[in-house]
Amino acid sequence: MRRIASALRSMEVEADLICSSPYLRARQTAEILARSYNILDKLILTPGLLPEAPAEQIIEEINQKFPRCQNLILVGHQPFMINLITTLTCGDQNLKITLKKGGLCHLRVEQLSFN
Repeated sequence: MRRIASALRSMEVEADLICSSPYLRARQTAEILARSYNILDKLILTPGLLPEAPAEQIIEEINQKFPRCQNLILVGHQPFMINLITTLTCGDQNLKITLKKGGLCHLRVEQLSFN
């Protein structure tokens, strides 16, 4: 994960805030990223990224709590992260993608919604 964090920095992927599942492995990954970006104080643990949470939950949480955040990193579990990506890109969960451990998806959105 340290190499991935370094690669993200070299690709100029920015981070103002990191939201993570509170589960141990996700939290450890998020802490590595937060240290790399020097934003350990901007690491938020949220149940909205738990594996059983609906994608809409984290979307609503981001819109309510962090509406002005421009560069947000989410750290979670499978299949939740794939469901979130497909919800954001297609509006449902019909897109078939694969993410392995440590996998990344970089999205840019004008408005974060699930409708």
